[in-house]
Amino acid sequence: MRQRWLGVAGLALAVMALAAPVAAQDWAGRGRISAIVLDDQAKPVEGASLKLRFAADETVVFERELTTDKKGKCSYLGLKGGSWILRVEAIGFEPWEQMIEIYSQGITEPVHVNLVRLPDEVVRAQRMAAAADLYDEAGALSASGDYEKARAEYEKVLAELAPADQPPVLVSLAKTYMDESRLEEAAAVLERSLAIDPAHVGTLRTLCAVVAAQGKMAEAEALLARIPADEPIHPTTLINIGMTHYNNGESEAARPFLDRAVIQQPVEPLAHYYRGLVELSLGANDEARADFETFLSLAPDRPEAATAREYLGYLTKSGTPQ
Repeated sequence: MRQRWLGVAGLALAVMALAAPVAAQDWAGRGRISAIVLDDQAKPVEGASLKLRFAADETVVFERELTTDKKGKCSYLGLKGGSWILRVEAIGFEPWEQMIEIYSQGITEPVHVNLVRLPDEVVRAQRMAAAADLYDEAGALSASGDYEKARAEYEKVLAELAPADQPPVLVSLAKTYMDESRLEEAAAVLERSLAIDPAHVGTLRTLCAVVAAQGKMAEAEALLARIPADEPIHPTTLINIGMTHYNNGESEAARPFLDRAVIQQPVEPLAHYYRGLVELSLGANDEARADFETFLSLAPDRPEAATAREYLGYLTKSGTPQ
């Protein structure tokens, strides 16, 4: 049996050995493709993609990637002679396609390609489409905790986009640093975004959270003032700003930030707890009682629950803490 199996295996290997060169020779030969790609101002187009398919049999496709260099040039030696259809594509330009002859012997003259520019809005759409897959890949890497690779992908996305389209990507890039508690680097990325669009809400909101986490409450409050009042803000940011005012004896100044936290995130327990403390300091006992009760209904097991129950006991007995 072993001898018979070896015989079958040997036959299979022999068939594979015969088949492989045939597949390889679909397009292989001794001919050379050479191209020079310029734009409509006779300037070299770097990174243009060259695609080839055999004219007599369009199932024969040259599958290797050929791209132009800084001088707009590209060449490859190893194609069979005959008529080929060359297609040249580059972001920002109309595709170019033409039948060319490649000679199996001798020198094939370079193909001169002149690409026509597309309108700016079409170019922008092309770049956005090219960046979309990279952006998704970066997001997946970030979600998996591979922040270094995610940042490299986000930088590739940025390279594809016009500056006006970059702020959302810069926010995502900054968040990879935030997830590692690298707040200075996150802030630097967000400043890059604000330099492009000083009113970009996502950037302002994220930078506000960063500087609040750094304890720079005056700076956080100044950024918050630049964000429309109906835009959602992370409750932790609002609580941090509000409680900084409270700890400085500025309860009236603290109240609006905690009100906003409760309005925007009514199920956030700590927003109710800290607003209750501020209301107590202002003598608004009924409001404080309501907030402590809401807090306990949302988070009865949090460490602050014992203090909330104690305050509720005082308020129930005498209407004011002792």
